[in-house]
Amino acid sequence: MILARNGKLQFNLPGPVPVDNRAISVPDENGKEELSLDELTVREREIVAAALRRTNWKIYGTDGAAALLRIKPTTLVSKMKRLNVQKASA
Repeated sequence: MILARNGKLQFNLPGPVPVDNRAISVPDENGKEELSLDELTVREREIVAAALRRTNWKIYGTDGAAALLRIKPTTLVSKMKRLNVQKASA
């Protein structure tokens, strides 16, 4: 069901994003800071590491990091390799 106030639907859609061969930059939700693909990779690494810490570095199973991130365990392992996420030695 779609509802509208005053009889009109209004959509706030983002405009086109310029693309070059190195990075894509878009304003954040406040329109202030920019996010580059390098920053996106850093954030992805932080999210993967946080999920692994939360699950005590368990990857597989319903209580593993892959399930928490809603991805396949093999995908998580690939991401860990690509992002160089490793458990620190005690």
